[in-house]
Amino acid sequence: MKLIKKIFICTAIAGSAIFTGCEKKNSDEVSPETSIFQDYLVRYNITKKETVAKATFRRIDKKGVRLELKGKSSVKFNGTKYDRFNTADNYFYRWGNKKGLLDVKITYAKDEKKVFNNTFKLTDAPKIDFKSGHENLDLKKDNLITWKGEPLKPGEMISALVYQGDESSGTNNAFEVGATSLVISKDALKGLKAGKASIHLRRELVKNNLKEEDGKAGGKVTFETIVFKETVIK
Repeated sequence: MKLIKKIFICTAIAGSAIFTGCEKKNSDEVSPETSIFQDYLVRYNITKKETVAKATFRRIDKKGVRLELKGKSSVKFNGTKYDRFNTADNYFYRWGNKKGLLDVKITYAKDEKKVFNNTFKLTDAPKIDFKSGHENLDLKKDNLITWKGEPLKPGEMISALVYQGDESSGTNNAFEVGATSLVISKDALKGLKAGKASIHLRRELVKNNLKEEDGKAGGKVTFETIVFKETVIK
């Protein structure tokens, strides 16, 4: 399976609900009285010691049309401008990869009167590390991977991917509350071969509220914690 960057490409996604999510509107075309939903992501790569933050803004609620910030609207990350704007990504605004595991303050200025500050800390993110099963992977059978850290809680997910050169495995996920391990299936390893590789664990936690929200629109933040280690496929 070729390694493909996971981006949301509107033309490749079916379904009217998702299509609506791919639309965009300029923020200066929206009434000042309209509440804006704030959607943030903060990613910590523990192994590389890097931080990434992303943001997107939607009209009225989480299903609303996404906004390109224009006029007096803006977003800043730790007081600085975003690094990239990309409408093909689920999050329009990206800041990273910043060296260090940083607390991130995202400042959204709706206009000159309404400004919302939300700070996300490393201590807020879920913890994850390898415990056992990652040293070797068997192409001929399913492989049990156990992690260090608390069992899965509501709103959390853990996924595993194996990378080998330009190839990658299928994604294996754990969603069940209380889980402490997941299985990398032999089917997911098809396309890989015996030899060195790297295995990546990602723990995701979604919180459906923010400290500072715009009226009834609400907001959410997704934390991602990533670790990876070398492995040997047999």
